Amino acid sequence: MDLYFSRTPTARDYALKLGLEPERARVRGHLMRPRSHRDVLGAEKRRRYLVEKLGLRTDRFTVLLGTGGNGANQHLELLPVLAEYADRVQAIVVCGHNARTYAEAIHWRAQHPDFSCFIDGYTDEMHRLLQVSDAIVTRGGTTTCAKALHFRCPIIFNGYGSVMPQERLTVKFFERVAASPIIDSAAGLRAVMEEWIRTPGAYDRARFRFESLRYEEDPTVLIHELVGLGFDAARLPRPFPA
Repeated sequence: MDLYFSRTPTARDYALKLGLEPERARVRGHLMRPRSHRDVLGAEKRRRYLVEKLGLRTDRFTVLLGTGGNGANQHLELLPVLAEYADRVQAIVVCGHNARTYAEAIHWRAQHPDFSCFIDGYTDEMHRLLQVSDAIVTRGGTTTCAKALHFRCPIIFNGYGSVMPQERLTVKFFERVAASPIIDSAAGLRAVMEEWIRTPGAYDRARFRFESLRYEEDPTVLIHELVGLGFDAARLPRPFPA
């Protein structure tokens, strides 16, 4: 193995424990598309995006209900819980490639006009939605979780039907270090919302723990390292510093 890239120091340290040479192990983080790194919204742009693009308010706690590309979710179970706090909470609902959930969510919103809610199907603007959200409910997919951490959006893990094997390391990492909550029912979400909304400072403390895991990165470093491997293999001089 020439190089080993991990998203977290914890994963890097485990690789070292298994015998990987330290000089071959790198922590290179989020692995996001270039647009996500460039398209960072300032305070005024976040306000305009919320109001003009999503039709939401700037004075509400915004919960993003996320989903994988295939659209697996529990949106219709969780939306009624959020609607209980309609005077303080609003939602962004992403349905993925799930036309049935999208249609049901649109119907649910029509029946609850007092609850502020934006609904979308598959989106390529998740990086923007995270920037205007106060929390995201999502499965433990590493890419979404890495984006949420980069954009400082605390995670509530969707543990319905248990945590999938491929999600366990990610969920365990955030649960152990940041105490990120895991829910497996609507009642679980209600408990989290009650604590964050009713207990002074509870959300701020949760966000502080979550952000303590964050680090800045230069995405071009990973690209240079990967391209550099090719130049080294071909025994050609690198076009940039090692």
